[in-house]
Amino acid sequence: MIYNALLAHWTSSPSKPLVMSFHGGPGIGKSHTLKLIRDTLFKKREKTGYFEYIAVPHQYPHQSDGSKLSAYRQDLHRRIINAVSRCKHALIVFEEAHLMSVKLLESIRPFLDTNEMVDGVDFRKAAFIFISNTGYQGLEDLAALYYHKGLNVHDIPLVEIEKVLEGIAYADETGGFYQNLLLARHLIDFYIPFFPLTRDHVRCCIREEVERRFQYSPSHWDVETVLKLIPFFPSGDNPVFSEIGCKKVNRAIALSGIHMQHEEL
Repeated sequence: MIYNALLAHWTSSPSKPLVMSFHGGPGIGKSHTLKLIRDTLFKKREKTGYFEYIAVPHQYPHQSDGSKLSAYRQDLHRRIINAVSRCKHALIVFEEAHLMSVKLLESIRPFLDTNEMVDGVDFRKAAFIFISNTGYQGLEDLAALYYHKGLNVHDIPLVEIEKVLEGIAYADETGGFYQNLLLARHLIDFYIPFFPLTRDHVRCCIREEVERRFQYSPSHWDVETVLKLIPFFPSGDNPVFSEIGCKKVNRAIALSGIHMQHEEL
């Protein structure tokens, strides 16, 4: 869906930039997905000049300070303009976008709207991705609801997902999307949900991490031993969704001691 949306946008004559918003809890794979997109689209990968990565809390840490907000706004606009000036198909990413202030986020609206030119630059072929934790609780509730119905997340209609995410983002007073014109003007084209990971997903994370760190393939017993140290929900006899995705798989592997037992064999 993401890859096709980008290619369709870049090979057509759009009236505005493509804007996507990734939503989900920590450890689910939003940043990993972004890395895959970057490495697939750009031959130079992290060294490409066509990919602008903005780590919001690191680069703009004091947004509540009015004296600094103006400088942040100028720096952000400069980076966006320079990126699209270098390449009209630039991909601009905002990591932890929920930590942007409403004023800082709204300041980039002209770049995302149906404007032929902004400061002498045409942004219509560019693509923007916002990555945030906003709405993850709503996604967890949806996943649990459909699970109790005997269905999985793939059975949830996209229109229902987007309605939940947009509603939560617009009403969340703690995030930059709160009553934001980006949402009011429907400038976000795709809401991409990252639902909580299932046991099978976490098993894959465990296998990959053990192989990467210790250069051996873990047995079924190894994987299940680590899995028992990961919290799952909803409560009951067979909780299926990880509360923390794969975020603490490393910690669970260390606590399990499986690599120590393997070394003793």
